[in-house]
Amino acid sequence: MEIYKLERLTRREEEFLKHIHDTIENLSLKAGLDELKKSGICIDIRGTGKPRDNKLYKKIIDDLKNPINQNEIENFQKEVEHLNNLYSTFTNVFLKKVDDSLSDELYAEAFLIALEHELSILYEKKFGFGGLNDNKADLIENITIFSGAVLKYMRYKKISFNKVTSKIERKYINNAKHHLIGVDLKNTLDTMLELWTYFEAELDTTSSFCVTAKGKHALGKNITHMKFMDIRNAKISRFAYEKIHYPQKYEFTGVLPPQSFISMEEKMACEFIEEYFSTSDLSIKFNDISLAELVRAYSVVSLECRKFLESRILKAERSAYTVNEFCITRTKNKWIKKFVEHGLDKKAANKVFDFMKFDNSSEDLIDNPFIEFGKYYVVVPTACVETDPSRAIMNNFTNRNIGVNLKGTMFEKEISNSLNEVGIKCLPLRHPKYECDALFVIDDILFFVEAKHLRHPVTYKEYAHNLDKISDACKQLDRISAHYMLEENLVKIKEKLNVKNIKSFYKIVVVNTSQGEKLNFNGVQVTDATSFNGYFKRTPPRQIEIKGRNTYPRELFSEYYKGDINAEQFIDFLETAPTLDLYKKRITYQEFDEIESIGFKLIDFYPKINSFVNLDSLSEIELKEFNEVYGTDFN
Repeated sequence: MEIYKLERLTRREEEFLKHIHDTIENLSLKAGLDELKKSGICIDIRGTGKPRDNKLYKKIIDDLKNPINQNEIENFQKEVEHLNNLYSTFTNVFLKKVDDSLSDELYAEAFLIALEHELSILYEKKFGFGGLNDNKADLIENITIFSGAVLKYMRYKKISFNKVTSKIERKYINNAKHHLIGVDLKNTLDTMLELWTYFEAELDTTSSFCVTAKGKHALGKNITHMKFMDIRNAKISRFAYEKIHYPQKYEFTGVLPPQSFISMEEKMACEFIEEYFSTSDLSIKFNDISLAELVRAYSVVSLECRKFLESRILKAERSAYTVNEFCITRTKNKWIKKFVEHGLDKKAANKVFDFMKFDNSSEDLIDNPFIEFGKYYVVVPTACVETDPSRAIMNNFTNRNIGVNLKGTMFEKEISNSLNEVGIKCLPLRHPKYECDALFVIDDILFFVEAKHLRHPVTYKEYAHNLDKISDACKQLDRISAHYMLEENLVKIKEKLNVKNIKSFYKIVVVNTSQGEKLNFNGVQVTDATSFNGYFKRTPPRQIEIKGRNTYPRELFSEYYKGDINAEQFIDFLETAPTLDLYKKRITYQEFDEIESIGFKLIDFYPKINSFVNLDSLSEIELKEFNEVYGTDFN
């Protein structure tokens, strides 16, 4: 059952119990226990040390136990007990130590100073990258994202958010820095839990509790994210290259994008908007706020952060500091005035500000930079100086349950346009029960296409949820294609497409998110829009070498993009998914050893070769490894 449906089903106890028993009866005990994991009732991440719904969990376990499956059930119970103990240790030992070292009056201020101080150190180090996987920028983003969880924890603990001018002694700032260690620890713990919950994972409890990521789905999630970052970083590097070698001057303007831009980053964000929303129309409104207004507001915050950091002068080591020395502190009215100066009307500016305010629905300080402190709002500058507005908008819509219905229709048009532009007639089939997003013929083979717009997955749970949605889309397309392949319906399709003969058919689900594994559900092939559109536009992936002002592109897998478009080559391209083998070579295992801190170890997939590699910084061994992966001969 789909993850969120299963979580909701736990509220109806008898139905949930029946579902678990039916799953075991129809499939296996393991399948039933997997559903129990996915339901979310087994582990309480708040650290109580017991299952989240202990009563329901016990009832199911007691129902399932018998002499035949006793060992399997007891092993499952041990896993659940161990995971709950880990969260209990994290909450009651690690977090309690931090809590006890800070009073409620100093807590929030000390943490924000510690956060900005740590981020600014990392930010200064991120330039002049080296190695096969320089990830300083990733570290900044990860700390910023997971610091949101710390702020929500403070709100849950009813910590005071009132003052921005109190002098906070250095010892309290240092105590608050332990939360940043906790952020990383909690992230590792949550990752381990999600692997255990949703995917294949190898458990070793011989000497300690060790979880190792296994299987194509867990690997697929990491490849999906790597492909997404490659696409994103390629655009960022193109803009950075242009900024260095062909600089443009951006000035203050009250004209909204895309007619005018206040920075290169804002211009780049508009390209990403088209990537994420499948539209270039920034006048489209959600909750009475246009995409243009949202892009401008996030861009203004980034610009203000850059100005603040450039002008900030921190005096030599002192015994105490204030929040407003490290962070931007302004009233709501001052931010509204700043938005209005840059092109938003006052009503929209107020709505945008509330949209960007950090609250209980927020995830991080990138999407929601405004932290309320009495009449002031604090912005952590290094956290927001390089915000991608398009990504922040998309994530904020999701967190606030704002429907973005245009995504699907615009995405369908994007796929149709790729075909029509190369002379392949493509039609949607509109029907209340049998709607097909795209239908076309190549070499007498009829292709049925379902376009599925998904949110880019960052966590294992999000990836598992996407797999559920893709599976549902495949089932739907299988049902739809069966209907249209009936003789009486096939005759009408031939007429509409103006073809005389159809000798076979092929079913494809195209997703907007990067595809990290080969997926085929009941004969329905899954691919991503980058691969699908790239094939028809004959644009293979490229590796770009940059030397000064010169760029040297090298095409990868060009054999799939040569010659005339034909069904055999296209189907081979879809089923081979040639880029996946290259991505697998770019991923390795990394060990996250938390045995001493709270008693577990995670061995997870991790990037070995990142999007950007400075060849001059590589050792001989690293350069040899790079050449082996890409088939190059750099020296």
